[in-house]
Amino acid sequence: LALPLPVELGLFNPYIHPLLLIGILALGRGAGAFFIFEIGGFIRKKATAWTLNVYRLRRVIDGLERFIQRYGCYALFLLMSIPLMLDSVVLYLFSLLNKKKDARAALTRRWFIGITMAASILRGIIILLIAEVVKIILI
Repeated sequence: LALPLPVELGLFNPYIHPLLLIGILALGRGAGAFFIFEIGGFIRKKATAWTLNVYRLRRVIDGLERFIQRYGCYALFLLMSIPLMLDSVVLYLFSLLNKKKDARAALTRRWFIGITMAASILRGIIILLIAEVVKIILI
């Protein structure tokens, strides 16, 4: 659920077609996003009680929760699409701060996983395109 190395390095396997590798990357990130979403929801329920006592921490968390409530889908997609981004940190923050408002979560489990997978596909394509441009420039 947290990898020390960017998994995008696996996209440069000469024996497997890049589209298959991007698919594997997206499925792996989707599976990880499922578990992170569940872990974040569990921790959020437990942490709410003790953060109420720390006023400044509560203000920061409230601001982040409002941000995710307002821009959740777009922000998650944008951040997860950035090549070599520490995606575990982004996923954990979004799952922890996915506050319910009006009986609706900012991101449902389905959207959380789907956005993560779609952004992973875009991220893989961006990395392969950058690698091709660099190869053309160096040759």
